[in-house]
Amino acid sequence: MAEEEVAKLGVSLFNCQASAEGRRTYPCTAGMSLAACTAGMDPDTWNAYHIVSNRARAVCYATRQLQFRRRTEQTVNALVSTAAGQLEAMRLLKDGQEELKELTEESLQRVVRSQHELLAEQERLQGGQEQMASSLRGNLEQLAQEEALIASGQQQVAQLIEGITRKMENMSIHLGEQDVELQEGHQVILADLSRVQSRTQQVYAKIESDLALIQSYQSQTGLYYEELMGKLQRVNRSLGQVLGAVEHLQSSVESRLQHIQSVIAWTGDAGLNPAGLHAGQPQLGVSLGAISTCTLHAAYFLLAALLLAFLQTPGLPRAALLVLVAANALSELQRAASLGFPALTALLVLVITGHWLLTSVCHGAWRVQGQKPGLALLPPPQRAVGARADPSSRRTSTPDRECETSLLKEELHQLEDMSYLPDGPYLEPDSLRPSPSSAAPGPGLGHATSLRRISLARSTWHEVLERRATSDKRHPGLSPASLLRCYSPNQTLASDMSTSLLSPRSLCQGVTRAGQPCRKKAVPGQDFCHVHA
Repeated sequence: MAEEEVAKLGVSLFNCQASAEGRRTYPCTAGMSLAACTAGMDPDTWNAYHIVSNRARAVCYATRQLQFRRRTEQTVNALVSTAAGQLEAMRLLKDGQEELKELTEESLQRVVRSQHELLAEQERLQGGQEQMASSLRGNLEQLAQEEALIASGQQQVAQLIEGITRKMENMSIHLGEQDVELQEGHQVILADLSRVQSRTQQVYAKIESDLALIQSYQSQTGLYYEELMGKLQRVNRSLGQVLGAVEHLQSSVESRLQHIQSVIAWTGDAGLNPAGLHAGQPQLGVSLGAISTCTLHAAYFLLAALLLAFLQTPGLPRAALLVLVAANALSELQRAASLGFPALTALLVLVITGHWLLTSVCHGAWRVQGQKPGLALLPPPQRAVGARADPSSRRTSTPDRECETSLLKEELHQLEDMSYLPDGPYLEPDSLRPSPSSAAPGPGLGHATSLRRISLARSTWHEVLERRATSDKRHPGLSPASLLRCYSPNQTLASDMSTSLLSPRSLCQGVTRAGQPCRKKAVPGQDFCHVHA
């Protein structure tokens, strides 16, 4: 509301009070100006109108402060939810890196074992060839000896030649079979290496997509911080306007007090003769001192009351303000010991600080005693406890981790969509505690909206935990080490296909033209949707 509208609202409130008491009213419509509405007011009516207008401004200031507080709480809740999502994404990225490290080490160990087996086979082949060469040399020597004795053993020589021929044929067949087996072993090793290379490329692509997602979350967090700084600047400007209005009010009150003092002095000088002027001066000084004392204390009380109402202090500091100002004014009028305005302000600040400390101590003692009935509103996630009770029954296969990552992305997108909804504040930890304002029945739109958001986030988290528990129940007796031992390059494709059929469809790993991750479902058996495939 503008300043003129607030002033017209004060005139309307004054007319309501005057009509209720049967006094004169001053009509004020929307088409009239403020000067036309207050033209016929006398000084007393003008002062009463200002009191009502100040109260209306105080109500407006309190309403603005409440609205600002709600917007601030909503912004803080959005920042907390975004930070929690980023921490969870970093934890999943760490798990994926550890799993990739284990798979790479296992593949390298298998390659080393295959190379050792190949070297042993080659050594055995070399020994067979040496044995065959020595056998050939012995046969040739025997043939040389038989040639010397050919006359006596032609039939024996013919039999020996036939035996040597059969051995040579068998040896050539055996060598051919060994060459075929060696080529097959080389082909298997090449296939395993190509499969490991493709798997590594998939892991690198997954890491790049996760980094892009983290960068998008960081940019969104920067936008939230900029919005918060803008709101803080608007609050600073509002406080500056309030201080300016208070200074203007103080200057106007001082000018009116000076005007009243000059009028009273002029009236006293005109009504007294020169003989009685000297005798009347002390009485005039006493009246002017009492009027100035009452006026200054009243102005101090109004300013302090306006400040306490703006800060929403409890009733005890306000009552202390009234008692201290009244007692100080009476003591000054009776020529007794009194306090100055700085000392009175310091005493009032001490009273407010002591009341705040006492309230904090009582609240801390109540919290230490364990009286937290609001915590019963949130039931403990039984599935999460059950899923974490046995760490040895977890699976560490890559398809299950991709499924959990996709579910986490869906939850983060839901929370991001909810953070842009303008209706209803977010639920904070202090709102779970019972308070007088929360116990009273109020409008149900904001409360229903906040409960709907909490139930949506909680249902998404329970869905993630249920799917993780389901994947753990599929292989209850397998540990991560046994799963890694059972893994082989020849069975990678079959295991990936079976896991993709049993697990739910994950999100697409592609990136849109705007640089954001795609939110469509991936095609079964692939990491991309039908658009990016």
